[in-house]
Amino acid sequence: MIQPNTLSLQELEQLVTCIVKEQITAIYPTIESLSEADARVHYLTGLEIDTRTQAEIRTSIVRNRWTPPPGANSSLELLREDRDR
Repeated sequence: MIQPNTLSLQELEQLVTCIVKEQITAIYPTIESLSEADARVHYLTGLEIDTRTQAEIRTSIVRNRWTPPPGANSSLELLREDRDR
C-alpha cells in the first residue's frame, strides 16, 4: 500500500485525482454515454424538490437571518482589522 507521507505533492495530487475519478465512474458508470439533455435529467432526478410555499420560505429566511448587534464593526472594518494584523 502506498504511504501518502512518502509521496511528493505532485504524486499525492495525482493519486487523489485517480481515486476520485475511479469512485465517480463506479457511481456513474454510464453518465459519460448520456446525451447532455439526458445527463441533466439524470442530475435533476436526484435533487429533492422543495415543497414549501413562498411564504414558508420567506418566513424561514427571516427566522434564520442574523443581524449583528448595534455598534458592531462592519464587514469592511473587520476585513481591514484582519489585513492590518
